[in-house]
Amino acid sequence: MSLIQCARLKKLLSFFLAFIACLVFCSVFQPAALANPVIAQSNPITNVLQRIRGLLTSTPQSGAPTGRTKGGAGRGRFCPTTQFSVSALVPSIQGNEQNSQDGSARVAEPEIVFGTTVEANPTFWFYVPYQAEESLRTASFVLLDDQERPVLPEPILISFSNTPGIIRFQLPYSLAVNQLYNWYFSILCDPLKPSRNSGVRGWIQRVDPSTELLAELEHRDSVRPYMPYAENGIWFEAVTYLARSYYQNADNSAYQQDWADLLDSIGLSELRNAPIVDCCG
Repeated sequence: MSLIQCARLKKLLSFFLAFIACLVFCSVFQPAALANPVIAQSNPITNVLQRIRGLLTSTPQSGAPTGRTKGGAGRGRFCPTTQFSVSALVPSIQGNEQNSQDGSARVAEPEIVFGTTVEANPTFWFYVPYQAEESLRTASFVLLDDQERPVLPEPILISFSNTPGIIRFQLPYSLAVNQLYNWYFSILCDPLKPSRNSGVRGWIQRVDPSTELLAELEHRDSVRPYMPYAENGIWFEAVTYLARSYYQNADNSAYQQDWADLLDSIGLSELRNAPIVDCCG
């Protein structure tokens, strides 16, 4: 990645963090929801994404953190047809289709997929649409650096059960601060032909916690431990703490609403009723 590309990428990530991670969460997760949870009439993420997309149209896409939050249909021997796709619970900006330079075809802009963490070993969240069985119970996680070079000697194999559902995966490898990493998650429907497996991909960056975040964590509300992370734009911990609160208190209407709002904000409203499953090893 050239110095110019790195500069463009840092500018892009700055916009992404400023608008998505802060404004969206501060708007979506209103403190009043605990006392009187109601379903919002409109999702504030819409306007935020429009503002970001406007900034990105004038920014060259070379070096941008492109990815895919929803996987296509698997074509392996053991990949059954499912109602929903393999999905990653990560923010994204969906690219629009536009005319090619010569006007002969419609070209889709890349999807930007990115989130930050303050943990050395962050937790990822994925939706697995398949019924776990003997021939279909393994996923693969690959980690690359910002030059697309493998960080780990081999992919991490994740055994899942109790699916369909949303699973969690804690990375056993420690991320370096301020380093960009590219990750891939795929279901091994056909281990011998990886190109036929359904998967998702994106980027993650570990950052040092700000003084504001550290101060808020000292005085955070035990009822909503995810709020300091949400308000400071730390995506992976915001999702993890909210998911834990929702999983442990599934009947709490406030957690139900916050969880639904989060899924809506990243374009995964179809997973509102998907269970969080204790599955993986």
